[in-house]
Amino acid sequence: MWLALVLLLVLGAVSLVHSLSRDEEESVLVRVEPDIMAFPEDLDEFMALVPEEEEKGFFSDEEVDGFIKYVKRFLSIPYVSGGKNPDSGFDCSGFVSYIFRHYGVKLAGSALDIWDSSLVSDIGEPMIGDIVFFNHTVNSKGDDISHVGIYIGDGKMIHAGMDGIQITSLDLNYWTEKLVGFKRAEKDLAA
Repeated sequence: MWLALVLLLVLGAVSLVHSLSRDEEESVLVRVEPDIMAFPEDLDEFMALVPEEEEKGFFSDEEVDGFIKYVKRFLSIPYVSGGKNPDSGFDCSGFVSYIFRHYGVKLAGSALDIWDSSLVSDIGEPMIGDIVFFNHTVNSKGDDISHVGIYIGDGKMIHAGMDGIQITSLDLNYWTEKLVGFKRAEKDLAA
């Protein structure tokens, strides 16, 4: 964004170039003629020309394999309503909170609490490690967020389902109909 604003100032304004000659000190004014280069009429048009910064996931490319291995260690741990650790079992939000606590992000409460947390932010395309949210799942009431999992790539999530910690395709009709969206935990806000 700063690069775009600097370019805007440089391309749209008169440039001053100060040069010093060997014999005398003087400033030379150089005028950039507007017809030399095409300049967009408005800021939106200009910003469309500036390449977007590549979106970065919670995990770097180097960290993804370790993350996948870590979360798969919990496969088959039983579902327990209100469960928050591998010894007693997990519910969906307990599992997500436990995983992210391992990486320094303290998420707590229900799936809705995680959705509303200041420690997660909206994203565009999901990346490995992003949190996936659903509503209208089993035993839920109203439109509130009622289930949460972690995206592990290839259209799949790992989550605490009724059969315990499992990997599930997000392409199944049950999940596509209930999908609300994805959010990303923020490392720089992690405590």
